[in-house]
Amino acid sequence: MKDEQFAVALDLGTTAIKASLIDSQGHVRAVASHECVLETPGPNMVEQDPDVWYGAACEMIKKAVSSVNASQVLGVGISSQGISFVLTDERFQPITKGISWLDTRAKAQAKALMARYPVQEWFKKTGKYSAEGYTLSSLLWMFENNKELRSAARHCLMPLDYAVARLTGNAVSERTMWAGSLMLDLQTQAWDMSLLEEMGIDPQILPELRDTGSIAGYLTEEAAARCGLIVGTPVIAAGQDQKTAAYGANICNGMATLSLGTAGAMEVLTTRCEIDPRLGITICPFMTRDTWVIETCVNTVGAAIKWVRNTIFPDLSYKELDALCAQAPVGSDGVEFLPFLTPPGTPHVQCELDGGYRALTLGATRADLARALFEGLAYELRLNVDAVYAAGENIQMIAVFGGASRGDPFCQMLADVMDLPLRKYPTEEMVCIGAAKMVFAAMNGNLEAFDDGVVENAVLYQPRPDVAQKYRTLYSRYQEFLQ
Repeated sequence: MKDEQFAVALDLGTTAIKASLIDSQGHVRAVASHECVLETPGPNMVEQDPDVWYGAACEMIKKAVSSVNASQVLGVGISSQGISFVLTDERFQPITKGISWLDTRAKAQAKALMARYPVQEWFKKTGKYSAEGYTLSSLLWMFENNKELRSAARHCLMPLDYAVARLTGNAVSERTMWAGSLMLDLQTQAWDMSLLEEMGIDPQILPELRDTGSIAGYLTEEAAARCGLIVGTPVIAAGQDQKTAAYGANICNGMATLSLGTAGAMEVLTTRCEIDPRLGITICPFMTRDTWVIETCVNTVGAAIKWVRNTIFPDLSYKELDALCAQAPVGSDGVEFLPFLTPPGTPHVQCELDGGYRALTLGATRADLARALFEGLAYELRLNVDAVYAAGENIQMIAVFGGASRGDPFCQMLADVMDLPLRKYPTEEMVCIGAAKMVFAAMNGNLEAFDDGVVENAVLYQPRPDVAQKYRTLYSRYQEFLQ
């Protein structure tokens, strides 16, 4: 134990801040977690306290490393939610609340941005087909509604950047974090200086962009004391959480990673940064300057499962809900679930769709309702797989992780509906796995041994030909209903 080396991985999520201690074999040895509060001070407003992004991070790191000597920690890898940001002064002290990616107050600014350029041009510049919910729109709202902020702000930082700044004193980020800002040029993977000038945004307030996985700085004396680590410990900018998780899962050509958390986010590696925006899927930078990922997102997966369980099956545990799902036949005796409990995600470009159950009859059972929930989610995820196919990419296997992948019935159903093999990883902490892997990569560690450890005890689900055939018919019916 004394000779072992570890990485500390920090995941600054939307609802929780986690620090994990991970060894060189890719095994999670300790996890400390802090639940975050989302503040809603007004209509469409969702904010967070940025001091928690730093304070809770230090506290969780200190808890995670408490069982080892600080000299055994090679570095701290940081990943975080994207799009969210905070404005600070020159000493990185917040002058605003953190604006969450869930915040939708900037509808007017988003509409004005989209009116400036055709959708195709926005997509070519940013990989996005809308401005609503992205950083630039929210930043413009802040400046327009508080005139003093434009001159007072010295830094505009996403959660990863803010943590790096407080831990190291450096205003540094990397490209995957800012892919959701609309301020990054997708093709050059640098700031879009002409757009910034047009919007009246001083590029000096934005962090320096470095390569994903590079050293962003070193722990200051104050930060090291708060984290229980050694002064000068390297801090790695590990990227936006979904990209970091894909890296941790060792994404490669022909493989899609599927994170089933609150939402269902899929990443597919590509060497092209231009696809048809009508497909309704987005493109983001990845680890190197010549790679990108196609990204899709079903907005409510774990959230839909939680809502159905709490609302319809409050008497059941999640495991019991899985067992109930397995009792119903394929197709749920005609009952269907539409998982649009928030505005729909990809590939539904600018569509308004209502969620809920349909085709209910007096003969519908609780088991039918349970199975229809998971089938509806599987069909939505299959729509995104088909959009990736239409973009010219090939998927031969899906690697899945996250809380909503715990149940065997859902995983087997996904393999059947996708008609693809599905590998479920044994850990839900794939964001932290990816951040730790970047630490070992920066320190010239043995990544082959790390990757082997990550896939230990993974479970493989193969599509069942007879069931896959039934789902092809049911999926076609689902597609027809949405048209």
